[in-house]
Amino acid sequence: MAHRIDRTWEAYAKLVLPADATPAMRERCRQDFFAGACVLYQAMMEGISAGPDITPEDDRFMVEIDTELSAFGLALDMKYLGRVLLGKGH
Repeated sequence: MAHRIDRTWEAYAKLVLPADATPAMRERCRQDFFAGACVLYQAMMEGISAGPDITPEDDRFMVEIDTELSAFGLALDMKYLGRVLLGKGH
């Protein structure tokens, strides 16, 4: 099994959690991270068409998600770092 989300969580945790984070803080942050991943996945599954082909609506839907998440990441970068860290935001 790939465990892609868990690997992404580990990279995220290294970036945002303080070195002295308590186990409870780390677990709560992980729980929130995975909850966000679940909600995003559910929204994506509900928002894309059921067929095997990508439709123009599917493209628009993915652009909307990319735009929203990129804007959020850019705002976080600016708020906490005073600069853009990864180009499009986290």
